[in-house]
Amino acid sequence: MAITVARLKEALPGVLVEPPGLRWNPGDTPFFYYPPLETDWGQIRLLVHLQDEGRFLQFRSIDLFTLSENQRVREQQIEILLAHNYRKKSVQFGYDPEDGEVCAYVDLPVLDNEEISRRLMERVLTSIRLSGSDLLRELRQTEKTAPLPAEPPAKPGKEKLLKTLIRRVCRLVYGKLIER
Repeated sequence: MAITVARLKEALPGVLVEPPGLRWNPGDTPFFYYPPLETDWGQIRLLVHLQDEGRFLQFRSIDLFTLSENQRVREQQIEILLAHNYRKKSVQFGYDPEDGEVCAYVDLPVLDNEEISRRLMERVLTSIRLSGSDLLRELRQTEKTAPLPAEPPAKPGKEKLLKTLIRRVCRLVYGKLIER
């Protein structure tokens, strides 16, 4: 038996509110707003989405952060996102390349006849709050400390930009520059 909305509301420590409308439309499956999680670096507003006839539960942040318009700062922020995805196991982060919106999400597949406990939900919410706070701190500090370019850099082609990003990620993850 999959999770029902009633079982989900019992397990979550807080009040789920049905949203009047969203920019992101998850279809005709149940989704709810969860009260914002407070951190030292800002609020994390959550959307709780019950999918696949109650067999899949997703927690997703709404408007967590927007990447900088400055290309150099944005590249540093993307590196931070990738590093957090590498280090964190339960909470994952993504961004929309169109508008730079960053989101945090936790996906929970639910087996039949599996109980979703209040303790599990509290752990998920705590993980989102702590990981999201760490990410927000690093992204905001990068935005404040990054030097502004004296003159706009030459716009590299997409291939060169991709190579640069991959090289930086590899350097970050493996600690050395991969030979060309």
